[in-house]
Amino acid sequence: RLAEACAEALVELELHAPLTETGMRALVTHCPRLSILYNFRMDSDAVAVAAAAPRALLSHMTEITVVASAATQQSLCSLVRGCTSILTLELQCCEHVNDTVVCAIANSCPLLSSLDVQGSFVSSRGLRALARSCPRIADLVFKDCCSITDPGVNVIVKSSRDLQSLDVSGCFRITPDVLKTIRSSCHVMQELSLEGCTALSASALDTFATWWAGRGPQFDEHWSNSGVEHFSLAYVETTKRSTRLE
Repeated sequence: RLAEACAEALVELELHAPLTETGMRALVTHCPRLSILYNFRMDSDAVAVAAAAPRALLSHMTEITVVASAATQQSLCSLVRGCTSILTLELQCCEHVNDTVVCAIANSCPLLSSLDVQGSFVSSRGLRALARSCPRIADLVFKDCCSITDPGVNVIVKSSRDLQSLDVSGCFRITPDVLKTIRSSCHVMQELSLEGCTALSASALDTFATWWAGRGPQFDEHWSNSGVEHFSLAYVETTKRSTRLE
């Protein structure tokens, strides 16, 4: 009913109830100008319907958020391949988001500036694809992506010169080598989250926190004026205690 009533006037929809195949079919049929869609627990059939929508419709989409969906790898890949103008894509805690899906995103969405795949199975392979194909990336969320390791993070940090926000909290395989790469490459970063990165030693975090606060004389004016706003380090495990640094 909403799709029929709003028709071409509907450009943004935030729906916290699960979007089913019937609802998605109505949106595809009646709302050709829809460009921003947020949905919680969109079912797999609904994603499949969206993926099968005319390319002209999908190419209007600039922002999609799908949370806790059981959509298949195939339907997710088909969906992102049609969204060639997407700027912000959030596939949070979707059980079938993996390197194959992230590679499809990288190959199909060259304008992408913000990506959130927290709780996914992405690894260094997916991060390398993003580094090669998405030069405008500014915001990345890989929270609780437990397969992520240093090589993947290093390559995307080095290639994403516009990177302003990075969340790798819960990525417990990350080592102090990533901190070195961030120090040498991230000249406009404003927010960094490392909570739960337990492979980072307290001494490495102390050194990094000092550098972050001072931003050192070795950086140019562009860095000095970037306005670093937030740095969160939490619960660094040592043999006898946990330390919280902020």
